[in-house]
Amino acid sequence: MREYTSVNDTKVMGPEGMEKFCEDIGVEPANIVMLVLAWKMDAKRMGFFTEQEWVQGLSDLQCDTIQKIQSRLEYLRSLLNDPNHFKSIYRYAYDFAREKDQRSMD
Repeated sequence: MREYTSVNDTKVMGPEGMEKFCEDIGVEPANIVMLVLAWKMDAKRMGFFTEQEWVQGLSDLQCDTIQKIQSRLEYLRSLLNDPNHFKSIYRYAYDFAREKDQRSMD
């Protein structure tokens, strides 16, 4: 994760780090698989992964290299085809995308 964080905050991957990470795994930041990955990591803020979210999420996926993450992308996409996972991801995405004090999406 260190290669994706800023020198000012080595415990959080922000938008610039996220862009580099996406480039490294060969996925556009807007690709749906990134939302599924954020769900799997239980990320609290869009465009950011904390060190804890990163470590726990990649541990759950059994990934410790970029190549292993790339090999799990199809699995992450396949979760959208399972009705129970889709429902959970949809609910997560709704809360993830809206402003914290917002009650509905415009």
